[in-house]
Amino acid sequence: MADLVAGDVTYSQQPNLERMAPGARSTGKQLLTKVTFGDGAKTVGTAGIPLVVVKLGVPTVVKRLRVIADSALDAVKYIWNGNETSPALMGETTTAPAATTLTLEVEGY
Repeated sequence: MADLVAGDVTYSQQPNLERMAPGARSTGKQLLTKVTFGDGAKTVGTAGIPLVVVKLGVPTVVKRLRVIADSALDAVKYIWNGNETSPALMGETTTAPAATTLTLEVEGY
């Protein structure tokens, strides 16, 4: 089976929930983004599901990304791989996910 690639992920920013975080230790822009992926045919590769920084709603760098809501019926938990410039979602398994929508809390600049 083929792996999910960045083009298999759709993004939508949640309206009226974006703000700039002030202060010396600020991570910049904060917003909620929904991502949708999976069709039951493509699997999660060993590098995870690649995400596109700009489509997440931040211009160049992701400083923090948390999954705060999950519509997955398969109960697979997803976490950010920690990479600021080439983010990906890592799953507990590499099986082919059914259609899944995750709400992500994203911070970056």
